[in-house]
Parts: sequence; C-alpha cells; structure tokens
Amino acid sequence: AGVAAMPDSKLAVLGTDFDERKVEELVLAGQVSLHRTRWRISGGLTLAGLCVAVVQALLETQSRLFVIEEDCFAYTTTDHLLFSFLELSRLLRFILFNLAPLADDAVMTRCILLLDALFWALDAWYRHNYLQNVSRHQSIIFSVFSSLVILGFGWAGVAARVQQQQARMWLVAAIAVCAWIGLNALRAALVAWRYHCLFPTVWSTLEGLVVLRIYLAANLREAIHARLRKCAHRRSATRAAAGISGLVGGCSPRDVFLQASARFRCVELHSLCLDDIRSSTPDTRLFQLSMPIKLGNCDAFVSHSWHDDADAKWCALRKWCEEFKQAHGREPTLWFDRCCIDQEDIAGNLKCLPIFLRGCRRLVVLCGKTYLERLWCIIEIFTFFHVGGANEDFELVHLLQAGAEAEEAEFIARSFEGFDVRNCRCTVQADFDRMMVIIKAAFGSLDAFNERLRAVMPTLDRVGSLTTACPDDIGDFVCGSDSSGSHNSYCNSGRSDSSDNSRRSSLDAKHSVP
Repeated sequence: AGVAAMPDSKLAVLGTDFDERKVEELVLAGQVSLHRTRWRISGGLTLAGLCVAVVQALLETQSRLFVIEEDCFAYTTTDHLLFSFLELSRLLRFILFNLAPLADDAVMTRCILLLDALFWALDAWYRHNYLQNVSRHQSIIFSVFSSLVILGFGWAGVAARVQQQQARMWLVAAIAVCAWIGLNALRAALVAWRYHCLFPTVWSTLEGLVVLRIYLAANLREAIHARLRKCAHRRSATRAAAGISGLVGGCSPRDVFLQASARFRCVELHSLCLDDIRSSTPDTRLFQLSMPIKLGNCDAFVSHSWHDDADAKWCALRKWCEEFKQAHGREPTLWFDRCCIDQEDIAGNLKCLPIFLRGCRRLVVLCGKTYLERLWCIIEIFTFFHVGGANEDFELVHLLQAGAEAEEAEFIARSFEGFDVRNCRCTVQADFDRMMVIIKAAFGSLDAFNERLRAVMPTLDRVGSLTTACPDDIGDFVCGSDSSGSHNSYCNSGRSDSSDNSRRSSLDAKHSVP
C-alpha cells in the first residue's frame, strides 16, 4: 500500500514483515475500492436512468400515442418513430434503474424500488389524465396494471435479504414487461384486424421481446455488471481488494485488526487426535485446547475440506508437522478452524479471516477430491494471495488414498483445470448466499471470479506441492501416536488435565499475547 513501516508494529509473517499499518491500509483500500465502485456504477446507472426518463417525458408531450384506434390511418412515419423511441426509452429506463444496485447493496436496492414505483405512478397519472376523455377503458386498464406493478415493487422492498429484494425486483419487472408486451401486441392485432393498418404498439412489442432477455437472464445481467466493473477498475487487484472488504463488512480497518488480534489463536497437533479430525460437529471443548498467539507468530493456516477423507488428512498433517519439527527443532503452531474459532461466535471470527490468513507464516492446503468444491476453501486461497501471500508460502498437499493414487491425482488435476465457483457448496446455506453476494459485489459476476481464480490455480498446482498417500492401516498416525510409538494421552477420550495445563503453560510462554 506504499505505507512506511512502523518498527514497533512489525512481526515476521509470510516471509516478509508483518506491518499493522499495511494490513489496515489493505482493508481500507478494499473499502475505498468498493465505495468507488458503488458511486461509479450505481450512481452512473441511476443518473443515466433519470436522463432517459427526461427524454421519455419530452417524447410523450410530442407524440400522439393515445389517440383512438380509428385514427391509425392518420399516423405518419414521424408518429411511428416517436412511439418507437418512447417505448424504447421506457424499457431502457427500467433496465438502467434495476441494474444500478450492487449485489450486496440493500439501501440502493430499496431506493431503486422506490424510483421504479414513483415513475410507474407518474406514468399512470399522466396517462389517466390524458386518456380519460379519449379512451376511458384504456385509462382504467392502464391504471389497474400500474397499480399492480407498484404493489409488486412494494412486495420486493419488504424482503428480508438483499438477494431476495433483487430477485423479486427483477421478477416483478419481467412480469410487467411481459404483460406490457402482451397488451400492446393484442392492441396492435385488433387494430390490424379491424382497420387493416399498422398501429404503433407493434414496435413496443418487438422492442420488448428484444430486451426481455435481460430481465429473465441473471447471467446476462451479471456479465453486464462485470463489464462495468472492468471499465471502472482496470486492475483485477482492485476488484480483489473489494472482495476482501466484503468479508470484513462495514467495520473500520482498525476495529477489524483489534478484533482479529484478540481472537487469533493456535493449536499444536499433539493436542488433537484423529477423532477430532473426523467430526465436523461444533465442539466447544476443542476451542479450550487452543491458545492465544500474536499475529504473525503462527506457523501455518491449515485449509481443508471437512468432506475429504479424515484419515488421509490426519496422515498428511502428521507428516507435515514431523517434517517441520525436523527442520526447525520444534512443533509447529497451527491455525485449525475447529479449534481456533469460538463456536459460539463464528460470524465474528469469520469477519477476521483476512487478518488471520495474513497473521500466519504460510498456508497449508490439504487438497482432496472435494476441496475445490467447498466455497470456504476457495475463499481462503483467494484471500491468502490478496493479503500479501507469496507462492513460496503456499504448500499444497494432495490427499491420495493408497492404491488409488493415480486416479485421485488425475481427478484433482481436472478439478483445478475446470474450476467453476458455481459447483462449490457450503454446509450452511446462509454462508453460501453471503459469499456469493460478496463475490458478485466485488467482481460483478461469477464468471469474472472464475477467470481470476483460474489464472492463479495452474501455479498453485505446481508450486509447493507434495503428495501424501494414506495407508490402509494408519497405525502410528492414529490418535496422536508419535514417531517413537508412544501413545499421546491427549488423544484418548479423556485428556489428562495436568498434561493439558502444562502444555498450555508452555504455549503461553512461547506465544504470550500482551
């Protein structure tokens, strides 16, 4: 971020210096980027919609749109052109307004719903005053139709979540356009049958059919948003920073850093056993096994899928820790989600995820067959590299079952090549919805996010990779048995309290937090 380092706030991390101010600047840069995106895209589209509305009002004062059908013979080419531009401007205004909110912007979404309802009310009032002395039945039909559309926008505005609001908004818009196309097509058909002439509503029918695809196709709307973001931010790193900002929410960078510092914890592998890896059920007892640690002093952030084989993960993690101990003469400290996240406040800890990743010296990925199908795993990799992680600090461990190494290695390689975030899942649907909103708000579309991840993944599959095949009989790897064959008491169903306390004291001495 170009911020001068502060000597009293540096800690070793990721092979460089951990600078508190740089972390705060990174989060702040993401928030500023997201804020600018909102102004440029939401503000720009809303302003464009208002300009189109002004043009529409001017066209309506000049056109002879609402004369009775019997006068269709008097329509000139100019009348047909005016009507065509009038209907096109109405549809375009509708599209510009509805495209304005970003995927996570509830306030802007409600403002657009209010604008939509307001302009439909103005249209209804204008047409009612104009039509009541010309064609009373048309006046009644349009008034009822406009009232139903306005009620539909009100229904969209009361939805609890922004995704529901926007989904309802586009649903109401699509239904309104379909009904408008149908009414105009019916009117044109009746005039052609009765008077054998072309009525101008035929043009609104054709234009409506052309733009209806935007109302019905969510992927097309996402593609438009992604293109707008590329125009607003040429650098993909800027969009990535906006994604990190989405993770921390509306908190100030300083508050996020202080919360992360207070919540950051680690655990040593000998405190755990295979049963702790096998189960993904929240267990508050495991949180008590972890210890507070300074940001930057944790050796590894362990990223894994709970749907991969537990025995293979245990073997891989034991092997990695033994190699680390041989190289450094001590047990590594690990950030392991089940132990280091307070299960009673998961949301508060996940907000700190970018700081947690930045606070670990390396990212160790235990990659099995389901790893690239889990959305949180993908978010961890993405966040690691965009908070300053380097390739040399990334270690990819392939989890392969003994006897099926070749098949599983090929499956994982294909998963990297054909990665698509749409295939990812979360155990908790609310987490999945939230992450999708963050991705769309930062990148505009899932395809844009895929493009960014696919650019990184071929490198990941080559850099820092090692393969671990779990034997059929995991033997000494089970329940914390060490390399000497002795059995660790912490891994039995009842852990030794005295040993537990001594281990805690040892960790406190090495990694005390002020």
